[in-house]
Amino acid sequence: PQHQYKDIYIESSEVCRDLFLFILFTGLRRSEASNLMWSNIDFKDHSLTIEDTKNHEDHSLPLTPFLLQILERRKSDGLYIFQGSTSDFKSLTPNKPIINTKNQVKRVRKMSNIYFSLHDLRRTFITIAEGLDINTYALKQLLNHKDRRDVTGGYIITDMERLREPMNKIANYILEQVK
Repeated sequence: PQHQYKDIYIESSEVCRDLFLFILFTGLRRSEASNLMWSNIDFKDHSLTIEDTKNHEDHSLPLTPFLLQILERRKSDGLYIFQGSTSDFKSLTPNKPIINTKNQVKRVRKMSNIYFSLHDLRRTFITIAEGLDINTYALKQLLNHKDRRDVTGGYIITDMERLREPMNKIANYILEQVK
């Protein structure tokens, strides 16, 4: 029935909305965010850990209250936080990550009249962090960037709690802008 496709479309839209917000509020790469599994989340410590990232190192981030709200909204029995579908109008598959976001990106572009890519959400996170004078080494840690030429950076160990303040600062700034 036609209403069934509408329900799938709305659910798919909500998955994409939450994925887009998650990328904006974490600075994660699209592939890192879309492949997040519930096993990557530590609700007790309010953190997430992604294994085997682009630079082949595990990446841990603190979760802000806003990110925890998204996760609560997404709670399900599936393996993936952002469960996927083969396309925006096919049935959602609970044990696969979302892959196709093109139609949702197009829809947001059309509604907002702003051209953007998912990587622009990561760039926005970086730009906001830099504008808030987030320490360079903390920002590199948040983004999981490694600069092999930066000898000093190799000596700095940043723990999860030291990253919590910059993450909250960035999240609060974004939320203030949309009030």
